[in-house]
Amino acid sequence: MPYAVIYMKAGRSESQKRDLVKAVTDAFTSTIGAPAQAVHVLINDLPEENIGHGGILFKDGLRK
Repeated sequence: MPYAVIYMKAGRSESQKRDLVKAVTDAFTSTIGAPAQAVHVLINDLPEENIGHGGILFKDGLRK
C-alpha cells in the first residue's frame, strides 16, 4: 500500500485536489505497478501562518 503525503499552502479548490490525487495515483500505478485501489494520497493544507521560508512567513508577505 503506497502512501503519498502532500503538504501545501491552503487555498486549492476541491477540483484541484481531486486532479492532484488522480495524477499522484496514476504516477504510482505507471511507475511501480501499484493498483490504484491500493494507493493512498493524504493532503495536508497548511495555513499561511504555518509556512515559512528564508525566515519569512507566507502570512507576512512571502509568496510562492
